[in-house]
Amino acid sequence: VIEILMNTTSDMVKQAESQMNRIRSRALLDLVMSFCDVVSAHEPALAEPYIKKSLGYMWVGEDDDALELLAKGLNNVRTDKDKAKIFSTMGDYYHSLGKTEQMFASYDSTLVYDPQNISVLNNYSYFMALEDRDLEKALQMSAKTLEAEPLNATFLDTYAWILFRMKKYKEALSYMEKALRYLDE
Repeated sequence: VIEILMNTTSDMVKQAESQMNRIRSRALLDLVMSFCDVVSAHEPALAEPYIKKSLGYMWVGEDDDALELLAKGLNNVRTDKDKAKIFSTMGDYYHSLGKTEQMFASYDSTLVYDPQNISVLNNYSYFMALEDRDLEKALQMSAKTLEAEPLNATFLDTYAWILFRMKKYKEALSYMEKALRYLDE
């Protein structure tokens, strides 16, 4: 239910052109965020209400509230997968805020709880390559994504990018060509 409400709210926010539509979108967002509170009150160990409400905070520019809520969620969730989801979300938020060190720390924590999280492995390795950080480690992480999904154009592109940063141009070109073959429309 939260997912459906958040998707509807997201669509409304993106399409809100008039002031009245923006007010309606914010009212719906507030309703969805309140619903997340109700769910969290009854099921505090679920990660999704914390993640979705924090997304609402990010949409309205209340970044500190979003991160504080995720920290609260970390204290309440019980499973490693849920902790990994929250740390992953924190890493993505820190990236959007330009806080690289916190992003890397959050991604590290994600991988402690879910070492095979291919989305984080891909993002983490890509951002490491952008920073020219430990490219061997980045290549190993990216290779794990290709083991899981060898025809994923995004993962092939990341692997090619890391090879390029390592100055392995021929190998990088080979992976980039493969990525282009599997790229969706």
